[in-house]
Amino acid sequence: MSFTERLLYCSKCKKNFIFTVENQEYRSSQGYPNDPVNCPSCRRARKTYGSKQTNADEDLNSNRQMFPVVCTKCGKAVRVPFQPRPGKPVYCSECQMRTRGGR
Repeated sequence: MSFTERLLYCSKCKKNFIFTVENQEYRSSQGYPNDPVNCPSCRRARKTYGSKQTNADEDLNSNRQMFPVVCTKCGKAVRVPFQPRPGKPVYCSECQMRTRGGR
């Protein structure tokens, strides 16, 4: 298969970036069927900061209603993006990870 450099648009930072021949060959060898939707800088930032949100993610969640609760396990005050149900435990992120065996 023959590849040529192409100009793509980053959905995160809204800038154009070059989809290099090398990157296309790599993605093809890994079995990725689609073009990347984020530029290398935004992909690198996502890897570096992990689950921390970037500006576009914050914009999407800024209108989300948050509910104040107290963690069932440790008593820490937290805010969650869902309406807690009576009788159901709600955990902070640290206790949630421990409860599911993450740490």
